Amino acid sequence: MIAMQTLIGERLNAYWRGVVLALPITCALGVFFTGLATTTADAVRVATVVPAALFSDFFFVGVFAALSSFGLVTALFGGFLAFFVSAFFIILYPPSTFLISVLYGLPGIIIPYLVVRKLPQVDKFKVYPMNAKHILLRGLLGGSVIAIILILSKTLGNVWGGVASAFPIIFTSMFIIYYLLQGKSVIPSVAKSVFFPGALVYILHMYIAVLTFEKYGIWLGTLFAYIAVFVFLLAWSWGRRHFWSSSSKV
Repeated sequence: MIAMQTLIGERLNAYWRGVVLALPITCALGVFFTGLATTTADAVRVATVVPAALFSDFFFVGVFAALSSFGLVTALFGGFLAFFVSAFFIILYPPSTFLISVLYGLPGIIIPYLVVRKLPQVDKFKVYPMNAKHILLRGLLGGSVIAIILILSKTLGNVWGGVASAFPIIFTSMFIIYYLLQGKSVIPSVAKSVFFPGALVYILHMYIAVLTFEKYGIWLGTLFAYIAVFVFLLAWSWGRRHFWSSSSKV
C-alpha cells in the first residue's frame, strides 16, 4: 500500500499528488496494529499523540525542501535533525488531550508551508515505469516503520508509538526518488503538494479513531475513519473546483 501510494503520486499533477499522498497509510496502520498487538486504549492514546507529532513530520518536509538545493545528503540530514529535535520535545511534554495535540501540531504545519510556498515551484515530471525494485524497497521501508511503531508502543510507551507513527517514511522515500530521478528543482513543488489536504486528513483520521476505537473496536473504527477521510477528500475536491470556477468567472 505504501509503495503504490508513492508510485501513483509520481504520476499525477500537483493537486492530485497531494490528495493521494494525503491518505494516512503509515500512521493509520501504525495505530491499527498497535490496537491488535496491545489494547484498544493504547491505540487511542497513540492516535491522540499523532496530531502533535505532525509538527515533526511537516517540519521535516519544510526543512528538506529548503535545503534541497544544497544536496540530497544535506537535505536529509537537516530534515531528520528537525524531526528528531522537535519529536524529542513532544516526548518530553506529551499532549494530554486530542485538542492540545492538534494545537501542538499546527505551528509545525503552517510555518513550514508558508516557507515552502515561497520557494521556486517546478511541476514538470518525467514518467518512469513501475518496477519490482521500487515497489519492494518502498514496501520494506514502510513495513519497517510500522514494526518500529509496535515495538516502541510495547516497550517505551504510547507517546513514542505516536511519534513513530508520524515518522515521515512516505515523504522520505518520495523525496529521495524524486531527487534522484527528477532532480532537485522539483522538490519544493512536491513538498508544497503534501501539506494540504494532507495535514487535515491525518488529523481527521486520528480524531475518528479516538472517537470510535473503544466503542466499536479497531476494525470498525478504522473503517469509519477511512470513510470520513474519503468523504472529506470528495468535499475538498468539490469545494476546490467550485472555488476556482467561481474565481475564474469573476
